[in-house]
Amino acid sequence: MAIGGINLQPDLTGSSINNKNKKFVLRTKASKSKSITDLEVLTNLKIFGEEIIDGIEYHAREASRLYDAVPREEKFFKSFFYEIVGNDILVFSKWEWITKYLQDSDPKKMDWLTKQSNSTLSVIPLKDEKGQMIFRTVPMLKTDAWVHPAIKKWTWIEKGVARGKNKAINRILHLLLTEENKP
Repeated sequence: MAIGGINLQPDLTGSSINNKNKKFVLRTKASKSKSITDLEVLTNLKIFGEEIIDGIEYHAREASRLYDAVPREEKFFKSFFYEIVGNDILVFSKWEWITKYLQDSDPKKMDWLTKQSNSTLSVIPLKDEKGQMIFRTVPMLKTDAWVHPAIKKWTWIEKGVARGKNKAINRILHLLLTEENKP
């Protein structure tokens, strides 16, 4: 997508783990147009980097409220940072367990949560879409066990990157429009 002379595209290699430092790296390529200077490209890349990190942090907080598997520690939320190398924006995380989310996990049958498996629980409190507390009785047989849907890998990271790109585009457009209106 070309915005203000910056062409953002996912790198062909996509996300990767650098074996040297064991950090998650999300690569985004940016190529400059002839109509803007190197300083303007660097400024725009910094805006994209800042907004992408903010977007990832925002969606990490959202995911931590929804899923027990996503940490709720401030250290985790602040573990993401970016670097600009050439025309690339590299996103890193200092969180040591970040690689845990690199693979999808299949939905799993929760046969341990049935009366047949001698579960001590007979009623489970859940929240519905409106945030109201509801209670469900656990299934009797293992064959009727509930299925945990699992968390798709990186969905909250991808949502954060998308949010960051959108906010950066709006921020850059605002800067461009205010510069044009200057006398």
